[in-house]
Amino acid sequence: CEWSRPIDKMLTLGSSLSEYFKENHVPEDKIVTGFHYVDSDYYHADICKATVHNPLTVISMGMMQRDYSLLINVVRKCPNVKWIICRGLKKVDHLFEGISNVELKGFMPEAELRDLMSKADISLNIMEDTVGSNVITTSMSMGLGLVVTDVGSIRDYCDEKNACFCKNDVDSLVSAINKLSNDGDKVISMKKYSLEYSKRFHVVNVHKWFCSLKSLD
Repeated sequence: CEWSRPIDKMLTLGSSLSEYFKENHVPEDKIVTGFHYVDSDYYHADICKATVHNPLTVISMGMMQRDYSLLINVVRKCPNVKWIICRGLKKVDHLFEGISNVELKGFMPEAELRDLMSKADISLNIMEDTVGSNVITTSMSMGLGLVVTDVGSIRDYCDEKNACFCKNDVDSLVSAINKLSNDGDKVISMKKYSLEYSKRFHVVNVHKWFCSLKSLD
């Protein structure tokens, strides 16, 4: 690929982007795949406090590649769940008007976001695509189970032990959330596994990844 010739190494945060570059004729030896880090000194949970709220509390965060038209339909079909929707700077308030089990939040300081995450059980991520996701890694480090659309590099970051992988449609997402709302033991197991699994993404390990690049010269 002509434009990649001056570049020594291309660092990606997910296998789907690496595959995209390969398919577009970037030499494989130029591509190094890593992962998105998490500051687990700041975002962390106590595994001993792994409990499930009543009702099940689901938090949805992030703006990039989030499908809010799909999210609102999922929310409407899960009236027995408490929803925390962190929509950042997205102007989507009108979509959730009149829905009493939704707590809608705009842009906020990290400390407030961390506090909200500590009050949730499940992190819902309805995404159109993902390579590396700060929301996914921080959710895991905060001890949240995951319900995710099965897109992009999502399986680089979680597996069936802590995540429900869904099709990008309402029925699949609603079915996963409803099953979890009736299975507290499963939710607790997911939360504990997320906390343990998130250690792979600690910033120290990312530093080790960067240091390992020296050996690739």
